[in-house]
Amino acid sequence: MQSVVGALILSVSAAAAADEIVISDDGRQIQLNGDGTWVQLSRDRFATNGAGQRIRMKADGTWTVLSSSNATADESRTGYTPIEVASELTLHLAKVEILRRKIKRAKAIHAQTRTIYYIEILNDSSRSIDIAQPLKPMLAARSSTGGEFEIVAVDVERLTIAPKERVQIRVEAEGAPQWFGVKYMQLDVAAGALGNAQRRVLSKSMDEVEKRVVEQL
Repeated sequence: MQSVVGALILSVSAAAAADEIVISDDGRQIQLNGDGTWVQLSRDRFATNGAGQRIRMKADGTWTVLSSSNATADESRTGYTPIEVASELTLHLAKVEILRRKIKRAKAIHAQTRTIYYIEILNDSSRSIDIAQPLKPMLAARSSTGGEFEIVAVDVERLTIAPKERVQIRVEAEGAPQWFGVKYMQLDVAAGALGNAQRRVLSKSMDEVEKRVVEQL
């Protein structure tokens, strides 16, 4: 396992974006999180055939040609593959916002907060993907310090994502963590929620979380 982790470190730069998907030297699909953690997305393996096409070799013994087939020789040699080539479905936590509303009561000022997660989904497969309904119970909002925040609303652009289509989902959670000691915010996505076969954990560093003061929540 240490050799796999070493291959991943060599395959991306220190400035790699959060939630980047790469292919390890042994052909495994890995998600690199912005908080320095990583997770194996599936037991499938990936390779490049003689025609330069990307091949997904599934754990059940079958294989398919991925719809994106523009991997270069250099990508195949280093083990690094862009998200669009590595995965038929890309889930990306594009933005996290913490909204704060000031409430004046008597002589004291209180604050009401909400955390907003924006997920981008790219369907890079040749088939349509259906969003699970109800979706809210299949999502969980957390912070790196263990705080959990109740999801109160989910706004979905459309319930079916056509091939090559990109959509955004807005997830609203009640409350927000104190800034001190929190390294990142994360959103757990249960298997099957957004067309993903495996559970996914999307994260965003607190350095990238936006804060806004609003009149209404």
